[in-house]
Amino acid sequence: MSTSILQSFLRARLLDIGAEDTRLGKLHLAVDEVAESISKDPSTALGYILVGFDPKITSDPILDMLAAAVEKQWPTYSSAFADTPVILFRAVALDALRKVIETQPAIATAIVLLSRNLLPHIDLGAEKSTLTGLVETAATLMSVLIQSAWPPEESISIPELGAVLSSGKAPKIDRALLLTKVEGTVGPHNSASQAGESPNPYWTNSAQTWSYEFAPRMATILADLHDRAVENALSVRAKSDTALTQALVGLVQNMAEAITSKNKALERKVALLWWRETLYSLSAQMGYRLLSPEQVVAYMAIDLANHVPPEYPASVESFLRETVRSVVGMDTGQSEEVTLIHLVTALSRLENAALQQSVGKIHFAGSRRLVFQAILEHCTEGPISEYRPFDELGLPTEVSLPLPDYAIWLFREIQAMRALTQAEAVEPMVDE
Repeated sequence: MSTSILQSFLRARLLDIGAEDTRLGKLHLAVDEVAESISKDPSTALGYILVGFDPKITSDPILDMLAAAVEKQWPTYSSAFADTPVILFRAVALDALRKVIETQPAIATAIVLLSRNLLPHIDLGAEKSTLTGLVETAATLMSVLIQSAWPPEESISIPELGAVLSSGKAPKIDRALLLTKVEGTVGPHNSASQAGESPNPYWTNSAQTWSYEFAPRMATILADLHDRAVENALSVRAKSDTALTQALVGLVQNMAEAITSKNKALERKVALLWWRETLYSLSAQMGYRLLSPEQVVAYMAIDLANHVPPEYPASVESFLRETVRSVVGMDTGQSEEVTLIHLVTALSRLENAALQQSVGKIHFAGSRRLVFQAILEHCTEGPISEYRPFDELGLPTEVSLPLPDYAIWLFREIQAMRALTQAEAVEPMVDE
């Protein structure tokens, strides 16, 4: 997605910053500042994602941070708007995310996974094309990581060795110098009466004496030619051997990496099949059939996330859905739904010590929460009487899904959090 979110919002008339051209440039500087901040600590991207994809949000600490970034570059921005320009702050957040995913594909993964949960339940209105465009760009970046972590089933192909040494010109003998030396072996001077270096003092008419002088001089010439030819051959051979060795090392390393990646993928699939057959939760330290249906949903999401990397093909979610169905007793045709309020409330009333320890902490500055975060927080604070998904996640109160779909929901959230916490800080790309 090469077009900035700010420009997309302006073209769609979702945002009006006036006719002064310098204002857009100032906003791009604010975007650069936010992008740099996210790049230094990728885990903070979660708050910006949740705020950016929530058209109905009105207040949030993340919005305050975005307002400060805008004000730093455009001190009088508030005079250009009648009310607090929340959509402007969200556009800055989304544009910053657009920039950082180019160097931080882990953030792209988080955007894709979280958007799969949120977008079907949020009315994006006129923002839909812009936000879906950002998600599609993120999905393209995520697909590269998926191909690396989940190599195709076909056998490993042996790469070609290719050229190891460029063909160069063969060294030439200095024929003029050689002629001078040979002339010096056969007589006192050449046909031009020019004497060479240390010439044979005799002509051939003094045959015996001439031969005594000729032989050692010619032997020296031939020996020098031989030595030079051997030296050149050994030099070329050394370069060729070095290039060949380096090429072979690279070839073996590439094959080893391909084999290792293939083996890891195979081992992962075998472990998943074992998990599916045993139906035992390592997180809960008991079989899934001993857990409540709500606990099955949560612990299966955790356990599957422990088996696979944050980037995964769509078949993994299908695998999780069918595994949940096999435990909670839902046939393929069944789609009995429960509300999100019921799921969070039910889990908050159960003993979930292992659940609380299963997912690491993630830095979060906003008021918006993931469903899994809400579960963990309420497990810590004690049972709740009512969960308000709109207040914490920006979701409508009527969200209702089958239990297997909630497992996928929580699985996506866990993988998104892990993608962000595992990402390394990098320098953001600067738009030209």
